[in-house]
Amino acid sequence: MISESSTPLPLIRKLTAQFPGVWDALDDLYANAWLQSADYTPLCGLPIGAAYTLLYERYGLRGTQITEHAAEITACYLWRKHKIIYAFDDQLSAELIEQAKAYREDDALPVEAMLHPPYPCCYIKCPGALDEYVDGFFSWIEWDVNRKICEFRANFMLPDMSGTVPTQIELHRPTLAECISATVAETNKYSDHRIDVPDLAEIQMLLGALNMYLYVCSAEADIAPNPEHARITRRGAAIRDKFREVEVQDVGIRIGAALRAAKKARSAPTGSHGGQTGIKKRAHTRRGHWHHYWVGAKNKPSERRLILKWTHPVLVGGGAGSDAVTVHPVK
Repeated sequence: MISESSTPLPLIRKLTAQFPGVWDALDDLYANAWLQSADYTPLCGLPIGAAYTLLYERYGLRGTQITEHAAEITACYLWRKHKIIYAFDDQLSAELIEQAKAYREDDALPVEAMLHPPYPCCYIKCPGALDEYVDGFFSWIEWDVNRKICEFRANFMLPDMSGTVPTQIELHRPTLAECISATVAETNKYSDHRIDVPDLAEIQMLLGALNMYLYVCSAEADIAPNPEHARITRRGAAIRDKFREVEVQDVGIRIGAALRAAKKARSAPTGSHGGQTGIKKRAHTRRGHWHHYWVGAKNKPSERRLILKWTHPVLVGGGAGSDAVTVHPVK
């Protein structure tokens, strides 16, 4: 069971003490005309620009001090409204991260797949999966008030839950692959030597996070309330930042178990190959991938929506009846 100290609550309490009144002040900005002047889009819970404004005008921060805190405060402000934690099974997270390493520039998953998160901000918990110094990350869709574009934001949490490291992908191209390439190109402008996606650790970590975010956004995902934590989760009308307000959703419990079984199965020889006696073909897993399709009439854009599904890994060569790696996911 997840403990209070392993949730984002310690960071929220740290920021509450460091910036007294910050959450009420952001509530005021959220409710007033600042949003209209920022050309705000309802997709995002609150633009980072609001935190920039507040840190400058109320708390007197300048320059890099604002940059260090603005995204972190925004993430915590959005998360504390619902306090959702998606706790990933380690085998599922490993599979999604490996899938992200197979990034290709011709991948054509539409940006639309990113734009329907289950909550304005969620915390995806995957200790050590992305990096030994990362517990998990806040994920949300940001609205850049200056450039009038959306961004995917992932703030990576330190293991002691004391702070985050912000990253982003600008969602201003038709497909995710184009957005990722544009992000790398922008990074190259400020680098001494040209880098590609496989060479950039930060981008690779961001791609792994993006894949986990996509999973919680996808249809028929293996997500269910953590039964132990569900006994203590209670919420009132007012936000108190108490542990009882946190909701934990387990991600990949069943598919993770199936993937582990498949991994074990592929370690043993399973028969002859190509009719040649004595040559054994080991079972192996075909990597998972994204599948998407559109529903709704083409002549009614407002009613059209994209359905995203994750096609699970398939065990190949494991013998009769072994091709199905997954079980029916929890709905």
